[in-house]
Amino acid sequence: MQEIENKRALLQGRMQDKHEDLKDLDSIYETLKKKIYEMSEQNIHRLMTELETGGNIRFEEGRPQDRWFSSCVDLVRSRFSAE
Repeated sequence: MQEIENKRALLQGRMQDKHEDLKDLDSIYETLKKKIYEMSEQNIHRLMTELETGGNIRFEEGRPQDRWFSSCVDLVRSRFSAE
């Protein structure tokens, strides 16, 4: 009888561990779903702006390592006035 109780306790512990794993996965899923939704909304907004301007305004992802990035930063800084 004690052996059955030990096995039962072991199984309950493992079920609890799996339940915690599922809760963690659910949390990760919700976080990723939220990020994907935000990214898609941002991309839709960017594409709508491009379409509404007939392509006169074009958004492109840039990083400081890109060759054209620093020239764009310099252009914006030369034209921008905080006043």
